[in-house]
Amino acid sequence: EICSKPNLLTMSGLLGGAKSPLADSAASHRRRYVRGSISPNSSLPLPRREPPAFRSRRSSRLRTVVCAAAAAVVLLIYLLLLRRRGGYFSLPPVRPLAPNIGRKKHPFRAAPTVDDTPVCNSAGCSVHPADSFSLPELRERGGTTPSRQGTEDYAAVTLKGLKGRESPNQDRSLIVYPLLSGRSGEGRDDDFLLGLFDGHGLHGEGVADIVASDLAQYLHDRLLVSGGQPSEKETKQTLNDAFVHFNSVVTDAWTGGSTATVALRICKKIYVANTGDSRTVVASFQKDGGHEVIYRTRADKPDLLEERARIEKMGGEVYIPDHFAIALGDSSRVLVTNTKGVYGLAMSRSIGDWDAKSVGVIAEPIVGVVDLEEVEGEIYVLSASDGLWDKSEEQEVLEMMGRSLFPELAGDGIGIIGPTPLEAAALLVNAAAENWNDITWGPTYRDDITLVAARVRR
Repeated sequence: EICSKPNLLTMSGLLGGAKSPLADSAASHRRRYVRGSISPNSSLPLPRREPPAFRSRRSSRLRTVVCAAAAAVVLLIYLLLLRRRGGYFSLPPVRPLAPNIGRKKHPFRAAPTVDDTPVCNSAGCSVHPADSFSLPELRERGGTTPSRQGTEDYAAVTLKGLKGRESPNQDRSLIVYPLLSGRSGEGRDDDFLLGLFDGHGLHGEGVADIVASDLAQYLHDRLLVSGGQPSEKETKQTLNDAFVHFNSVVTDAWTGGSTATVALRICKKIYVANTGDSRTVVASFQKDGGHEVIYRTRADKPDLLEERARIEKMGGEVYIPDHFAIALGDSSRVLVTNTKGVYGLAMSRSIGDWDAKSVGVIAEPIVGVVDLEEVEGEIYVLSASDGLWDKSEEQEVLEMMGRSLFPELAGDGIGIIGPTPLEAAALLVNAAAENWNDITWGPTYRDDITLVAARVRR
C-alpha cells in the first residue's frame, strides 16, 4: 500500500527524503490556491492578482498623471492672474512714493470726476471723464440733463477696473471743445483736442495725469498762440515734440508709464498722434445710419517687424507668447531688466517706462492726417483704452456712438429719441465691463475702461 500511494511523509519532506514529482505538483497546487489563481472546488482559473512590481509601476504612472494635471491647473491660474496686468507680464516691485512726487506736490488734476466746475486756461476748458458708476440712472436723465462730461458734441466716460483693492483707475482722458487760439482766447469754435492716456505700472496713473492735465496748454503755447493756421508739417512736428517733452518730464522715479492717443482738429484737418496700444478711430456717419472707418491708429506691439528690429538693435529682447497664452489674453512684450528683476512691457512705445527706454521703447508717436475736405458725410472721432477694445466689437461701438452724435441722421422718422452721447458712452463702457466677467469665476479681473468721443462740426 505504501508503494502504490503517494508517500505523504516524503512529499512533505519530513523524513528528509527526495521529493517526488507528485510532491512538487501538490506543493505548487497549494501555492497557487493560496495566491488565488485556482478554485479549490473547480479547475476554472480565478482572476490573477497583480504582482507587486506591476502595482508599483501603475501607481507611479498615476502619480505622474496627477502631478501633470496639477501643474497644468497652476499654469492656467498663473496666466489668468497675469493677463493684462496693467501692461506688465509680472507686477513690478512695490516701493514707496519718492519724496518729490507725492500727492501733495503733484495732486491729480485729470482724475475721473462728477464735478461740473470747469478747468480753464488760455487753451480752453478741459473736460475729464465722468465715472460710469457715478452717473444717475441713464434713462432718468431724459437725454436733456446738461453735464460737462457729455453734450450733443462730445462725451467722456470711464470705469475703474478690478485689479486689486488698492489699485486706482489709471486711465485719463481729455476733451477741450472748443480749442482756443491766439493770446486773447479767440479762435474757431470747431477746433478741438481729444486725448486718452492709459497708465500702467507703479504710478502709471500719475504719468497719464500729467499728460492729460498739461497737453492742451503745451500745444496752445507752441502752435496756436499766434492765432494763425499752422502748416501740416509744423503741426505734426509739434505733436511729436509734445510726446517727447512729457516723456522727459516724467522722471524715472515714477517707474510706470502711459499710452497716449490724441486727435487734434485744426481748421480742415484732423491730426491723430498715437503711442502705445490704445486706439483712436476717425469715422464717417452716413445718412442711412451706416459708418465707414477713415483712419485707425495701430497698436504699437513689440512683435511688429520694425518695432522688433529697433528693440533688438538696442540690445532688447522680445517675448512672443504661444497660441495658448494668446488665447488667454497675453501679447508680445519687451523684456525689461531693472534692479528688482525682469518684467514684460506689452507695448513698444510709451510715455515714461524709463527702465525700458534703454532697450528700444520710445515715446515718439506715429502721426496721421485726415483731410476733411476729402471725406463725405458727418465725421466723428472716438478714442478708447484697450479695456474697451479687448471686450467690444469696433463696429458696435462706432454705430452706437455715431447714432448718438448724429441723431438727425439715425432717426427712423417715428420720433423715437435714442441715447445721448453721454448715455451711449456709459452703456458701451458698462457692456464691456460685463464682458470682462469670467463665465465660471465671475468678475475676477477687469482692466480700466475709458471711452471718449466727439463729433466734427462742418
